[in-house]
Amino acid sequence: MQRPFSTSMLWILLVSGISFVACNKSAFTPNPFEGDVFLRSQAEVDEFGEKGYNVITGNLHIGKGFGPYGAPVGITDIVSLLPLREIISVSGNIEIVNNPELASLAGLSTLNTAGSIILQYNAILENIQALSGLESIENHLILQGNSQLASLRGLERITKIPGDLTIEFNPKLENFAGLENLESIGSLQLRDNESLGSIDHLESLVKLEHLGITYSPLINSLAVFKNITSLPRGLGLEELSALTSLEGLHNVESIGGFLGIWRTGLTSLEELSSLQTLDRTLKIIGNDHLTSLDGLENISSIGGYGLEISDNEALVSIEGLSNLHFVSFKFTITNNELLADFCPLNKLFTNTDFLNRENERTNIRGNSYNPSEEDFLYDQCKP
Repeated sequence: MQRPFSTSMLWILLVSGISFVACNKSAFTPNPFEGDVFLRSQAEVDEFGEKGYNVITGNLHIGKGFGPYGAPVGITDIVSLLPLREIISVSGNIEIVNNPELASLAGLSTLNTAGSIILQYNAILENIQALSGLESIENHLILQGNSQLASLRGLERITKIPGDLTIEFNPKLENFAGLENLESIGSLQLRDNESLGSIDHLESLVKLEHLGITYSPLINSLAVFKNITSLPRGLGLEELSALTSLEGLHNVESIGGFLGIWRTGLTSLEELSSLQTLDRTLKIIGNDHLTSLDGLENISSIGGYGLEISDNEALVSIEGLSNLHFVSFKFTITNNELLADFCPLNKLFTNTDFLNRENERTNIRGNSYNPSEEDFLYDQCKP
C-alpha cells in the first residue's frame, strides 16, 4: 500500500538533482512510492508498473531472494521489467535476485540514481546495457552468480562507487568494458570470474580503499592501479596463477589494513618498494616462484595479527625485512624449504619491545635453518 509522501522528502529529491524533462517537454512530476517494494512474480511487476511510480524511497526487491544461511527461498516467473520503465530513482537497494527467466533489464533505462544495485543468480541475464541512464550509485554494486553475464556495458556514466564493487562467480565475464569512467571505489572485490582476463578498463581509477582479487586464473596484470597511492582498508591477492608481477602497485605508499598474498605466480615483490606504512597483518603464503622479499625494505613495523611467511618453496632471501624492528602478536616463518639466512631479522630480534610484546608468539620451523630467539643473541642467525 502506498503511504503518504512527505513534503520534506519531495524537497530532498528535487534539490538533489532528480529533475527530468519528458519527450513532450513537460516538467517531470514525481509520483513517489514511500517504503520498500517487493515484486515476486510477473503479475506483481505488471501491477506495480500500472501505477506509474517513478520514485521509490525505500528498497526495490525483484525476485525471491535468500533465506537463512544464504539458501534461495524460491525462483520467479519474471521475464520482463518493462512495466517499471517510469522509475528514475530508488533511494535504497535495487535487488534483482533469483530470476531464472529474466534475460534483460529492459525497463530500467530511465533509472538515474540508486542506493545500491545488486544482481544475483539471474541465470540467463547476458548484459546490463539497460542501465545506461544510471548516473549515481550511492553505496554498492554487486554482481554475483549471473552465469551468462558477459558485459558490463551500460555503466559508462558511473564515476564513483563509495561502497563495494563486488563481482563474483560470473564465468562468462571477460573484461571490465563499461567501467572506463570509474574514478573512485570503496572496495573492489573480484572472486571466481574464471574468464576474466583483463581489468584494464578501470583506467580512470584514482582512489581505491581496498583491493581483493581471488581465484581469477587469467588475470596477469595490475597495471591499471598505477594511480593508487594508498589502500586504507587493505590488499589481498589469492590464487592468481597468471600474476607474475605487482607492476601497477609501485606508487602505493601505505596500506591501512592487512597485506595478504597467497598462492600467486609472483616472482618478486619489488613493485612494493614505495610502501612505507603497513598498519596491520602481513601474510605471504604459498607463492612457489617467489625467491625474495625485496621491496618491503621500508616497512619498519607491523601491527594487527602480525606476520606470517610460510610455504614459499623457492624463497631464499628475507633481506626485504631488514628494517623491521617490531611485529605485534604472532611472528611466523614456517615451511620455506630453501630459507636458511635469518640475519636480516637481527634488528627485530634485538629489540626488547618485540621480544617482550604482549601475547608474544614466535614460530620459526620447517625452514632450511630455524634459529631460536637465543640464537640471534649469539649471532647464530644462519648455519
